[in-house]
Amino acid sequence: MTTVYKAATRQVLIDLDRCVADVVRPEPPEKAGGWFWEPSMWTSTLQRRDFERYLPLIGEIHPGDFKVTGEKSPDYYFMTGRQIERMHRLLPRTKVFITIREPGERLFSHYAMKLRQGKFKGLPPHEQVDVASEFETFLYQSFNTSSWAEPFHYATSAEEFLDSVATAVELKMAQLPTDAAGLRDYSFFFGHDYERHIQAWATHYPLIQQLLVIPFEHIVDHEQFPHGIERLINFLEVTPVVNVTQCFEERGDEKHRKKQPMTALARRFLTALY
Repeated sequence: MTTVYKAATRQVLIDLDRCVADVVRPEPPEKAGGWFWEPSMWTSTLQRRDFERYLPLIGEIHPGDFKVTGEKSPDYYFMTGRQIERMHRLLPRTKVFITIREPGERLFSHYAMKLRQGKFKGLPPHEQVDVASEFETFLYQSFNTSSWAEPFHYATSAEEFLDSVATAVELKMAQLPTDAAGLRDYSFFFGHDYERHIQAWATHYPLIQQLLVIPFEHIVDHEQFPHGIERLINFLEVTPVVNVTQCFEERGDEKHRKKQPMTALARRFLTALY
């Protein structure tokens, strides 16, 4: 399983573990109790001898058990065609599913997660931070240093910069960058080129038969969840132990978590970006 960051992959695997009978849960010693961990092995220069170390990670499956096992790593989404080809040579029958999310919302969620993890130096504990306001500052600091932003260097605040850029793009007087030039993290800002990345996977794992793409809303939205989970169950050829509505309801408090939304200004800027 692969995905952009913050597209509910962990939730998908929890749902499969809870609602499907045929899923085997590998339990690496350091992360026992679930199969949602991130070895990111296929992004390295994997050799055949490494494959022998990889197999135990995903659990032991005996012929005739009719069970599936697997793992997820967001880094796989950015694998090159050569890396995917190497994986296909060793795992030609593997099925891959990718979850995707609206780019601006995904970026804001990714930022909020890194904030909770204390990844941004100089900020107080995340409980004391206005996430939406700090996100505006983060966008300003990230993009204002790029060479394309020179026409907007007159801006003296995050609000003025984001508004000026968004307005210029809306009026077709400027164009935001389409690559990582001048930015710190490609996967953080530019994981939204879904067509290109999915096509790289589809070259070796054909759509429908071995590759499935699931929108974020089909995982988190009560009305769309049945369609999404049914597609995944049929794709994996596994047997549900409860109906899909019950599977969603059994999430309990997980589905009721409220998160602070981004500001309207940040949304305007990201709409212009993406």
